[in-house]
Amino acid sequence: MGRESIEQCASDTWSRGGVDGLIVSGTRTGGETSEKDIEGVCRVVPTAPVWIGSGVTTQNIVRLGSLANGVIVGTALHEGAETHLPISRTKTAELVALWRAATKRG
Repeated sequence: MGRESIEQCASDTWSRGGVDGLIVSGTRTGGETSEKDIEGVCRVVPTAPVWIGSGVTTQNIVRLGSLANGVIVGTALHEGAETHLPISRTKTAELVALWRAATKRG
């Protein structure tokens, strides 16, 4: 147990877990999710909605956004990327605009 690849885990979860989608995350909160991991999951379960679960920022959303169906963002939206500080409307608007441009989504 614990030696399965992310692709094996994703395939098993998608086919037997009764899930509606899959979230691929980095190794820690706020840590960038590996492109290789996202691409591997999408390759083995092409019909699954795949979301990026950590590490999305205004600097990487254009690159990562095209790889997934959605993103979960928290840390990057806070002032100074500090979760104890308020969420920035400016950062949020910028990230949404970049996501829409990168993915051609409304």
